[in-house]
Order: sequence, then structure tokens, then C-alpha cells
Amino acid sequence: MRNWLYKYIIIICFLCIPGLVNASSLYDVTVSRIESNFYEDTIQNLIIQTSLCFEIAILDDAVLQIDYPTGNPIGKLLFSGGSECDVVQIYEEVPVSAGQYALTVSRVENDFYEDSAQDVIIHTRYCYEYVYSQAAILTVDSPYGYNIGTILFDDILQNICDVQRVLFIKELTPQYPNLYPYTPSGWDAAIVVSNQTGTNTDSSPLYTTDTIFIDWAVGNASDISISSAYYTSLYVDDNLVTSWYANSTSAWGIVYVEDYNLGSLGAGQHKIEILTDSTFVLDETLLSYSKNLEPSLIFLVRLNFISESTIGS
Repeated sequence: MRNWLYKYIIIICFLCIPGLVNASSLYDVTVSRIESNFYEDTIQNLIIQTSLCFEIAILDDAVLQIDYPTGNPIGKLLFSGGSECDVVQIYEEVPVSAGQYALTVSRVENDFYEDSAQDVIIHTRYCYEYVYSQAAILTVDSPYGYNIGTILFDDILQNICDVQRVLFIKELTPQYPNLYPYTPSGWDAAIVVSNQTGTNTDSSPLYTTDTIFIDWAVGNASDISISSAYYTSLYVDDNLVTSWYANSTSAWGIVYVEDYNLGSLGAGQHKIEILTDSTFVLDETLLSYSKNLEPSLIFLVRLNFISESTIGS
């Protein structure tokens, strides 16, 4: 009599993990400094307000890191040269219909006046009015143009300044890495169980005398690269066998292992399990304004070991 095994069923499932604290969303931006503590990405229509930031930037590649939906700061602007600045808020230019609007504004930087109650910033042109919680009237003549209108400050001098545009708080769509079981071309599955090396095809039947080799692959189905090291672990029957680490994974990139020597397994039913990000260092769904965490993933292959009777002559 000899014992043998064969693949019984493939199960793909997900392990739910509680939400992480202080996760971050990352965005690739190309910024130019338009004023002290204001940087603009004209391609994505983003105006980034910083704090005590002295980086001179002209179409510089950078990363916008959002850590919190509210507060001060809400994140950081990471420049390619290695410097970083706290981010106070993110704005976008929004066309405003012609008309007059009552505001209460404070000057936050040259040519930038904020109405914090209405979450709006008025971007002026060559305006030198120093005001704090000052009533003002915004007159919009046209939603578009070199100057869209004027702002009248309700003070003793009744000063008027030209207005370039009106900026509103921008709610960014969260971007995050998305690890998932990946089946490369020519592979039978995201996990392959074989009794020989150099193949990505499941073997059947498998015997207890066989040496078992494992292939596995994980993909990052997102536009966001993973720059932190993370581990992927192999379990057999819920017992840790070994772990591998990846220093990074590019956007839409994959990590994989081929021909890991698992040794042989005894008769009976067994579970072979791959857990990626097994130490939970990544934000596979990063903090968004609603703060949700997608589960870290487990994908399973079940093997069923049975006995084969020897037929006599």
C-alpha cells in the first residue's frame, strides 16, 4: 500500500483586519510654487496650501501624502530632493456664477484671502490689503478670464482688488495599493503545487513520497507603488513555514516565488496558505475621508491526502 494525495479544491478568501490608525493616501503631483506656502499642480487642478514651506519649485515632481481628513496639518508634501512640508489644506479652482457674494476674510498669504466659515479662498492679483475677519463683497463678473471680478474690503479705505479665481476645498479620491492573488501567464493558479521544479502546473496525483514545490504570485493592482518592505508568509495547516520579504512593488507590478521546496506531507487533509503583508505594515486601503481598510488577503489551496490500495496479482 502506498499513500497518495491530490488537489481537492481551491478556495480564495479574505481575512478581515481591523482598521489601521493613521494610514496615508499618496498622490503623485507636479507642483510649482505660486506664492509663499501655496503650490499648484495645473494638470490636476490642485492648489496645495502648506505651512512654513520655503521650497522653490517649478514643475517639480513630488508626492502629496494625506494622513488625516481634517486638522492642521492634514499631511505632507514630499519633494523629490528629499525636503518635505506640512500640508494645511488642498484646494481646487471652481467656476463661480456671476453675482455678488458676502464674505468674511482673513489674509493668509500675499494675494490669498480665506473665508474659513465657507471653506473658500479668494486668489487676488497684486492685493496688499492686510485684513483679519474682515467683511468683504466678492463681485464675480464672469466665471472665466484673466480676472473674474473684484473683492471690496469693508474697511475705512474701501479698497478693491482684482480677483483671479475662487478656490474651494478639494476632496481627493483616495489612491492606495491593492494586493491580490495574481496568476501569471502560463500558471495554473496564483498558488501552484507540483512534484517537480521548473513548471508552473499543478501535479496530480501527488504522493506522500513526493517532494512538493510551491509557486505563488501576488500583484499590485493599482497606480500606487509600494515603497515599504512587507512580508508574504507560507502556512501549512495554520502553522508558519517560512516568510519572504519584498523591499518594494511597483504600480501594477508583481512579486512571486517559484519552486519553494516544501518537502513531503503525510496522509490526510492539509491546507496550504499564503498570507501577503503578514506583519500588517502596509495600508492596502489607505486613509480616505471615510477611512476604510480593505482586508489583508489570504488565498488558500486545499490538498486532500487519501490512501490507494495495492491491487494484488
